[in-house]
Amino acid sequence: MAKNRTASVEIVAPGCNGNETIGKNPSNDSWNGLFECPGLRENFTIGSTVCQLQDLVGLQCWGVNEYFYQGFWKGIEVHNATLTEIAIPPNWGGSHGNTRLNISTSILEHVEILYAGVNRSMHQTAALSSSPYPPVLKYVRLANNAYDAINFSLIRGPAILQDVTLEDNGGHGAAISSLLGYLRFTRVTTRRNGGDGSHIRMVSGALYHWPDEAPELVHRAQWPCRPGAIPASPVFPFLVVAELPGPTFRASGSCELQVESDQVLQVLTVTLLEVLHDPLASGTVDIWDSSTNEQLAHWELRNTSAPQSRIGVRDGSVYQGISSVKNKIRIQFFWEKPAEQAVCSQLAGCVRAIMQVSVGQTTVPEVEILDSKFEENMQRGLTISNAWSYVRIVNSLFAYNQFDAGLKLINGSTDLYVHNCRYLAPNWWNGIQFYNSCLSMKLLVNLSEFEMNGVNGIRVYSCLNGTMAAMTNFTVGYSNFKANRRAAIWVEPMTWMHGHMTNCTFTNHQHGTIRIDNSLDLVKAEIYRSFPVDYIIKNSEFTGNAGPSVIDVRLTELSELQHIHLVYNKFIDNSIRMRTNLLNPRSSAPAVIAIGSSHIIVQRNHFWNPESDIELASHLSAPDKRINATMNFWGSLSDWGLTEWGAIHEAVQGKVFDQNHRYTLARIDYHPVLKDPDLQSNFNTANEPPFVPEFMKTDQRSGQIQIGGRIAVERNRQIELTPLADQEAYYHVTKDILVPAGGILVVHPGVRLYFENGLGLFSQGELKLVGTEAMDIQMDLLDRKQTDTLGVFVLPNFTLSETETTDEIPHHLLAYGNRSIRLTGGQWEASIYLGRLELLAPLGNDEVPIQPSMHPKEVVWGTVCDHGFGLHAAMLSCSALGLVAHPKASYHHFLSVIFATISSAYMC
Repeated sequence: MAKNRTASVEIVAPGCNGNETIGKNPSNDSWNGLFECPGLRENFTIGSTVCQLQDLVGLQCWGVNEYFYQGFWKGIEVHNATLTEIAIPPNWGGSHGNTRLNISTSILEHVEILYAGVNRSMHQTAALSSSPYPPVLKYVRLANNAYDAINFSLIRGPAILQDVTLEDNGGHGAAISSLLGYLRFTRVTTRRNGGDGSHIRMVSGALYHWPDEAPELVHRAQWPCRPGAIPASPVFPFLVVAELPGPTFRASGSCELQVESDQVLQVLTVTLLEVLHDPLASGTVDIWDSSTNEQLAHWELRNTSAPQSRIGVRDGSVYQGISSVKNKIRIQFFWEKPAEQAVCSQLAGCVRAIMQVSVGQTTVPEVEILDSKFEENMQRGLTISNAWSYVRIVNSLFAYNQFDAGLKLINGSTDLYVHNCRYLAPNWWNGIQFYNSCLSMKLLVNLSEFEMNGVNGIRVYSCLNGTMAAMTNFTVGYSNFKANRRAAIWVEPMTWMHGHMTNCTFTNHQHGTIRIDNSLDLVKAEIYRSFPVDYIIKNSEFTGNAGPSVIDVRLTELSELQHIHLVYNKFIDNSIRMRTNLLNPRSSAPAVIAIGSSHIIVQRNHFWNPESDIELASHLSAPDKRINATMNFWGSLSDWGLTEWGAIHEAVQGKVFDQNHRYTLARIDYHPVLKDPDLQSNFNTANEPPFVPEFMKTDQRSGQIQIGGRIAVERNRQIELTPLADQEAYYHVTKDILVPAGGILVVHPGVRLYFENGLGLFSQGELKLVGTEAMDIQMDLLDRKQTDTLGVFVLPNFTLSETETTDEIPHHLLAYGNRSIRLTGGQWEASIYLGRLELLAPLGNDEVPIQPSMHPKEVVWGTVCDHGFGLHAAMLSCSALGLVAHPKASYHHFLSVIFATISSAYMC
């Protein structure tokens, strides 16, 4: 998932002795740390590719630096502590007296643990470590410790942290691996730690064998295949061990267990903890809700070389949990084995599945975070991995965490509930980051704030190998997104997903708000086409955003299973401008909404963005497809300065970029439009005729005749272009010329057609270009030097000098704002441009004064050096010149500035 575009460093044989940082004062200028190594300064290389095919990190550290940890002590260890069984209170995850668990009798209350974490051999340890039953922590502060503040390892009981502060520690604030769940953080503050604020991992599967290692829990477990019944008023949680009753020559069999809580308002949660089976044996576990007869789970226990298409267990991978509808479930266990073996060779019981059954008013959370703060940690704020059933995070703050995400959820099948949380400026990468494990999940974010995160407010990675029964419900509601640096919500790709974004506000984003991208890649399209999507974006407001789009949505066009609806949203005062006035877009025009699939429906939205060039743009290169964008409100008559609704269609057409501009694009149907800002109204322009764009028109400002677009065969099937009276006059082609089936385009002798860059002519009807020897027909690229349009395209100014950077600039170049970049000292060979890249340097201000009266010697050009300049920068630079980066050019010779300055290493 990682994309590292930073420069790499290769260090070869630094020749360190191991004492370079010992005995010297850091305040002394001569203290250079690792740079005291004799070979370090000479034998290192920096560049974008020097570490390819090598390990990303090759460090081997031993112990701690004595200089930095003088006076530190080891810390506190609590292992195999005295236990007591208690009724778990509701705030710890208990429910009405029928939940009892073993907990440690140890407790730390009103305690400070400072400057711990170094043992006698000068190695780092946790300041407070415990296993398997940790102490209860109340009003505890752990600060300035050398390593993790807390390390609870493979715990089998609750982890209760209440009013705990973890700050300025060298490792994680809290590192917890749990076999049971019942982790409760209440008013926990974890900040400025060297690792994650907290790192939580649920342990199941092959990493732990319950019957062998947890006898105090197994003794009250239930066996479906053994005689006996669960008491009428059972105590939760308890284990269910599904295995063969004993040695048998039977080839198959089944067992069943009924589990019921004596309180009708409770639900049961079943968590799969471990699966073992002999290579020759297999089995299944089916769980049913007894009240509704709904199947809750079907888990297969068998050998497989590839993930199966099912809701189920993947051997050695991810385990999961489910919840009942009411207070009663039925567990069915089926097994198969060789009939000739009474006892299997590698596992005596042949097949074993271990589950935990717990009870609560709702699904019992493994992890619950309340009123907590995760701030300024060197890595993530909070990482949760392999959770089974439910994670609940309420009223918490995630801010200024320096790596990856404020909250990262990875693997598992858990439902996640985030309520009234704040993800603020700036979590280095994403506010929340979800990784889908292809099991059924519900991800709900509600009443939360995402502001100025380093990349996205929320980043979701979808499943690429799932089943219809393992759909992910991703829902965001009543949340505010403001000024996140890339996007508010980014889902790439969106597969096996349903849900909605509703009643949210999106403001002040500079690169768009919502991005859903299922790629243009044909290989990916073939993979994604069978993956369903059913999603709705509704009742939200988008205001004051900028960038290439406000919403950019692309589904797999080949798939009939993928659908997105944008309804009842308001897009007000967003500013989406063309990126450059040099190159015309073909299939990726900037727009308030960029639509990349005909399976996306845009209806009953409110558009009013006078600062945006285009409101709706087709990004679908499929001229036979149509995009439904009807019944939207585009503003009132007074907003447009019009007097009758029939004229508003022409105004709306000017805000739509589709097949009428580029013949390769799908057509956007916007007629009829709503007349009422009440988006549920049916008061529309269905009785008004749709606007048919004219193929030819005259620019009111310049008098220039402009042509382009689709020939409207419904109105006039034949268009004739005749020579203009002025011999210097020409037809200015501003859009693709599309001659549809049944249309006729006749171009007479002497006609001159000047096309803007990127435009062309496509005919499915009749095209007649018949010139004469005396009067030929000219079709050429528009020579923008003959126009007075600002920002026109001029080819780079290639100079003969290899050293001068203050060459006199032609008068016509000074008239245009785009002349701030050029190639010099190179050559123009056929269609390839070589040269040294230079930028126009500002003269004490942020903007260069561009005016014809500027003296040439006042203009200073600066050479772009090699530092940080890679393929992406080259592509951007070529685009700014009106060119395209050469695919075979080399951009990785970054060994010295001199090389980049003198040599012609830049190619477009």
